[in-house]
Amino acid sequence: MTRCVSFVGPLPPPVNGFSNVCAMMLDRLRTRMPVEVFNRAPKLRARALGILQQLVNPVKYLRLCLVGRDVVLYLALSGGRGQLVDLMYVLISKLFRRSIFVHHHSFVYINSPSWLNRCFFSLVRNEAHIVLSPNMGESLTQIYRLNPGAIRVVSNAAFYDADEAAGVPGKESAPLQLGFLSNITFEKGIVEFFDILQKLKQRGVAYRAHIAQSCKRRGVCGTSVWRA
Repeated sequence: MTRCVSFVGPLPPPVNGFSNVCAMMLDRLRTRMPVEVFNRAPKLRARALGILQQLVNPVKYLRLCLVGRDVVLYLALSGGRGQLVDLMYVLISKLFRRSIFVHHHSFVYINSPSWLNRCFFSLVRNEAHIVLSPNMGESLTQIYRLNPGAIRVVSNAAFYDADEAAGVPGKESAPLQLGFLSNITFEKGIVEFFDILQKLKQRGVAYRAHIAQSCKRRGVCGTSVWRA
C-alpha cells in the first residue's frame, strides 16, 4: 500500500508568513511521497464559496481514508476559530487511526487558551507536534499536557537556504539592510532584532533597519527606520 500525505494548511494567495512556509513545506513533502492537498487559505473575493469548500474538503479526506489509502495527516494548525475545521480532519484521522503531524505557527493559543483550543489539544496530546522553538514546545506541553517525547523543533529558518542571496551583487559602501516584518511581540523576536542592531553598532557596522507592523486585512500598517 502506497503511503501518501494529506496536506492541510493555507497556501498563497494571500501571501503571508504562514502560507509562505506552508508552501515550502509542501514542496519538500512532494519530493518524498505523493501528497493530497487540502488548501485552508480563505477566498477573499468569494467568501461564501470559500466557506463551502472548507466544509467539503474534510468529506474528501474522509473518502480518501475510506478507500484504504495509507494516509498521514500533516496539519498546519490554525490560530483561531479555524481550528473548528482542523478538528474535522483530526476526528477523521482518529477514526481511521491515521498518523497525525501538527505543525504550530501561532502563539495565540499559547498566550490566550480558549475552550476550543483545549478541546482540540485533548485529542492530539500524543501526536507528533512540530514547533518553532524549544520555548514554544515547553509552553504547549505545560498548558495542554502534550507528550514531551512527541515534540519536534523546526525553525522557519530551516526552509530558507543560507546561500540564497550569495549571488546578489552589492555595494561595499552601502549600509547593511535589515528588516523585521511581523507582529511586534517578544515571541516574534523583536528583542533579538534590537540585540543584533546593538551588536552591529558596537562593531561599527553601518546599517539601516526597517520595522514594519503587519495587519491581517490591510497588509503593512506602518514602518519605522533606524540608521547607524
